[in-house]
Amino acid sequence: MTVTNKFVLEVLKNFGLTDKESEVYIYLAKSCIQKAGNISKRLRMHKAQVYRILRNLRIKGLVRSTFEVPMRFEAVPFERCLDLMIKAKKEESTFLEGKRDELVTCWNSINIECPAFHLGRFMIVEGRNNLYSMIFQMIERAEREVLGILDSLGLSQAVQMGLLDVLEKTETSFRFLTEITKENVQMIKPILERMTTKNKDFTVNHVGLVSGICPRFIIRDDKETIIFLSHEDASSTDRKHENGIWTNRPAVFYTKSFFEELWHKSTNINKRILELEAKKLSERKR
Repeated sequence: MTVTNKFVLEVLKNFGLTDKESEVYIYLAKSCIQKAGNISKRLRMHKAQVYRILRNLRIKGLVRSTFEVPMRFEAVPFERCLDLMIKAKKEESTFLEGKRDELVTCWNSINIECPAFHLGRFMIVEGRNNLYSMIFQMIERAEREVLGILDSLGLSQAVQMGLLDVLEKTETSFRFLTEITKENVQMIKPILERMTTKNKDFTVNHVGLVSGICPRFIIRDDKETIIFLSHEDASSTDRKHENGIWTNRPAVFYTKSFFEELWHKSTNINKRILELEAKKLSERKR
């Protein structure tokens, strides 16, 4: 199936057509007037199934039929089909708009008694957009501090997703750890400068990772954390499909202890950058 056909099928399915109904409509729209028997043979469908589909398409205004026996069928032109879809969507939107306040009132009137559970929860967060959206919500809820470990790519992506705007709106204290190397220092230096400009209480330290693998997580007020799940290729710039785990269970305290241990061993970011620049200068002189 071509990309074009897939696109048309998606549009028809969005209008409420099934795969088989879409198949029959496309065949009719691309051919001349047909009998049900011909459609059945051409598309290899049972004749009774074809009649049911044609009846449904006729009810939806997408197919017309003759009065002769046996009947013949023709599809409404696709342009007209699109007009019907657009009109239906507009009417649906207008209806919901008019009923919005009434629906919200009805929704708020529904009371369901649930037992109070105080146990923590785990939740899978799928996709980069959802992951960073939840992180930013955590930052906005923060009352005291936000801690985190991200690799240089993660920091870069956080900025692309809107971290700077979030930093500017909060007075929360931030402590982040990342690994600064001679390979990424030029990329990460301007990012860190922009972060500290947006929030004066934003501190980033360098941590040396012996394994070369950077664990990635965010902690908010010792109350909740998001742990990034390992990506198939940690160096990949495409992390649109990466997942994470959000929790407010005691795992928060273990990640906090791990963070504090690394922070105690970490190096001031400016000192680390100066060390790398001095080393680079020394290598040039040789």
